[in-house]
Amino acid sequence: LSFMNLIVLPMLVGLGVAYGVHLVYAYRLHGDPMVALRIVIRPVLGSASTTLAGWASLLLASMIGMRGMGWLATLGMIGVSIASLVALPAVLALLHRAGAIRPDRLVVAAPASDGDAVAAGSA
Repeated sequence: LSFMNLIVLPMLVGLGVAYGVHLVYAYRLHGDPMVALRIVIRPVLGSASTTLAGWASLLLASMIGMRGMGWLATLGMIGVSIASLVALPAVLALLHRAGAIRPDRLVVAAPASDGDAVAAGSA
């Protein structure tokens, strides 16, 4: 590890937390870990892949320190993505089945039209 690598570690932690927050929020909203995963998998993979492409571009740098930072960031991004899309949903599913956690709220079906929403709000 070099001094330049210290820049990468907080960024990886931040990205991992952000991906986890999205997944847990979707679980709390919809009440099923697999539904939550289906909702967030595309946005998280999109974000992770573009970030990974940016970090992987450092592997082409001629400076050894930058190349090392690229390796650390690339491998760390792969690890963060796997943890967010495999480990966290599995833990959520286990805790959900065991009854240790439950969602705060469930999605309520939206009214059919604006007129129904006004009528329901005034009742």
